[in-house]
Amino acid sequence: MMALYVSGKWPRTPIIRMVGTLFGAVSWAQVAWLITEGTVLKSGVASTGMPVYALLAVANLFSIFRAAFDARYHSS
Repeated sequence: MMALYVSGKWPRTPIIRMVGTLFGAVSWAQVAWLITEGTVLKSGVASTGMPVYALLAVANLFSIFRAAFDARYHSS
């Protein structure tokens, strides 16, 4: 609850959220690539983890846009 309070009251939290979600997007994209490299490229069999982790990376990219909107909202 304290994190939600700080996120709503402190004007720098959208920038912190953007940095955090960028780190998350890069991490999930790396996991998706490593699963792809370990399954499709080595054995030719697709894993269900590839689209799941790629979708998590895309969702984090969407979160970056949401945090950027909040940053513009708080700065004006």
